[in-house]
Amino acid sequence: MATRVRDADRSPFNAIGVLQLNFDNGNTYHGTGALINSTTILTCAHNLTDRGQGVVAKVASINFFPAYNQQPFPVTNNCQVNQGCYRASCAFASQRYKDGEQDWDIGLIKLAQPIQRDF
Repeated sequence: MATRVRDADRSPFNAIGVLQLNFDNGNTYHGTGALINSTTILTCAHNLTDRGQGVVAKVASINFFPAYNQQPFPVTNNCQVNQGCYRASCAFASQRYKDGEQDWDIGLIKLAQPIQRDF
C-alpha cells in the first residue's frame, strides 16, 4: 500500500511538484512534473493540451510549485519565487502525441529562472 510522503521538501521528493496550467480558452488545470535539472521539468504531453474541449487549446502560462504536497492545489495570477512559484518560459509536447500516438505522451517545460536549491 502506498504511503503519503510526509516531508516532500527533502531530496529526492522535492524534485516533484505541481504545475498550474493556464490555457488560452480560460481554463486552468493542474498536473505534476519532475525536475531533471534546475530549469527543466519532465511532464506529460496531456498536461500541455486541453484535449477534452474538442479543440487543442494552447497553454498561455505555466507556474511550477516544487515540493508542493498539499490540498488545495495552488492557484496564482502573480507567480513569485519568494512564494515558492516558478514561471515557465516555454513548453514542448511531442508532435507524435498531438498526432494521436498515445505512447508519446511526453512533454518538457523550461523555467524562466533556475531553482536555487538541492533537489
